[in-house]
Amino acid sequence: MELQKSSSSVPPEYEDLLASDDNYLAYALAFILDWLLQREPSVGFQILHQLYAYNNTGEDIRISTRALSQRIPDIRVFSQGKLLMYIEVTSDSELGCHQLARYKETLNSYCEDIKSVVLLTGFSFRNDENVPLGIKRVRWFEIYKLLAHASTEAQDPLDKYLVQQLMSILRDKNLAIEKVG
Repeated sequence: MELQKSSSSVPPEYEDLLASDDNYLAYALAFILDWLLQREPSVGFQILHQLYAYNNTGEDIRISTRALSQRIPDIRVFSQGKLLMYIEVTSDSELGCHQLARYKETLNSYCEDIKSVVLLTGFSFRNDENVPLGIKRVRWFEIYKLLAHASTEAQDPLDKYLVQQLMSILRDKNLAIEKVG
């Protein structure tokens, strides 16, 4: 099974949104994270720990993605109903003016102790003025490295296969290596 874009049941006004690499990659990453957290929690937690330095493997972590029409972060991470982290995925699109600052402000309004906004992007951080202090910046090649480690740690062949499929997509999109120069 290879992850593929399919817009057959998507209303025409949303086809461009689904076609975006950002949306596709966000959904694929969210799926893999949620899959690993359910089937191989220690492997899933290793990835989350690298994204937001939180390492309580006893908690029930859930991953959700936004609906195509919503103007909220691409991925949300919850624990026992508490919002912990937003992940905004961008590889080929620009950030909106103050977009991440709004996400950070919204997240800070929650009472949880651990809160983080992560910007996950391709090769460079364009519009640096739209990235406020305190936003963790992660590049896709770093996710690729985490997935490579997860692939070796995963016990179930299906889990390994799914992780390797996302790694293949990242390689195909030239997001698996750090751009030099």
